Amino acid sequence: MSLACIGALLSVREETLDEVVDCGSTDRWTMRETNLGAGSYGAVRQVVNARGEEYAIKSVHSAASKSELQNEIAALSNFDGCPGVVQMKDERPCDATGQRINDAYVMNLYQQDLEKYMQSNSNCFGYIFIEVVQAIVCMHSRHWIHADIKPKNVFLNIPLSTGAKCSDPGWQVGVGDFGLSLRIGSQGDQFPGNASNYSYLHPWMFGKSTFLAEEQVDWYSVFVLYCDLLEKLVKRATNLNSLSKDRLKFVAQSKGFTEFDHVWDNVLKMESTDGRSDCFKNQGRSQTEIRTPVRHRKFEY
Repeated sequence: MSLACIGALLSVREETLDEVVDCGSTDRWTMRETNLGAGSYGAVRQVVNARGEEYAIKSVHSAASKSELQNEIAALSNFDGCPGVVQMKDERPCDATGQRINDAYVMNLYQQDLEKYMQSNSNCFGYIFIEVVQAIVCMHSRHWIHADIKPKNVFLNIPLSTGAKCSDPGWQVGVGDFGLSLRIGSQGDQFPGNASNYSYLHPWMFGKSTFLAEEQVDWYSVFVLYCDLLEKLVKRATNLNSLSKDRLKFVAQSKGFTEFDHVWDNVLKMESTDGRSDCFKNQGRSQTEIRTPVRHRKFEY
C-alpha cells in the first residue's frame, strides 16, 4: 500500500474518532415538540433516541447562560448513582443527523415538579421528603451543595395505575436544577435581588457580597420544605402522621437509608416528633436578614 493511501486512511480514521468524541455517547436524539418548562437560564424539552426511550434535554437561553449550564453539568457528573438526584444521560448530545447539540445535556424525564404536585396532592409527602433528604446527604458526601432546594426543583414521576402506593417502582423523585450549586468550602455570590424563592434560601445568601458554601445552606432549605409540606397537610385536615418522625424513619429504613435519625435530631434540629412546634421557630432567620415575610412559620393548626 502506498504512503498516500495509508495517509488517507489515517485521515478518515481521525475524522471518525473526532466525530465520536464530539458526540459523546452513541445515542442520537430527536427533539419532540413537547416543551417541559423553563428556568432562569435554560429551557427543557422532550427528546427520544433510536430505541424510543424518552428523556429530557436542557439547553441555555443565551450565550450569557453558558456558565450556569457548565456548572450544572460539572455538579451532575459527580452524582452518578445518588438516590433522589436527577441523573445525567448525555453531556455531549448529538441530534439524529450526528450533529452536536451545543450547550445542552440530556437527563431523566419527569412528569411534573413538587410545586405543582403540592397544589392538589399530599398522600406521598413523607416518601418525597425522605428522597430529598437522601439526595442531599449523597450530594454532600461528594462535596457539593445544591444551594437552591425548593419544590420547583424537585421532580416527580408518578405511577398511572389506580391505587398505586408511594413505594411502587413507578414512583421516582429527582432533585434537579444545579445551576447555583457549589463545591463545599467555596465562595458563592450573593443571591440576586429579584429572586422569587426567598423563603427557601439561607440568610447567609443575602446581605453580603459572598457567602461560604456549607452544608447548612441546603439543610435550612430542607427544613423550610418540611414546614411547607406540613402546612399543606394541616390546611387539608389530613392526618399529620405521614410526616411524623416515626413514619419518616420507617420509610427511610425501608429504603436502606440509615442516617435519618442523625438528620432529624442533629441537622434539622427537630425537637418534636411531628415537627409542628419546630415549624413555629424562626431558626435564626430575622427580618433584618431577609427581605420578605417568613410566611411558612405562621400557619394555624
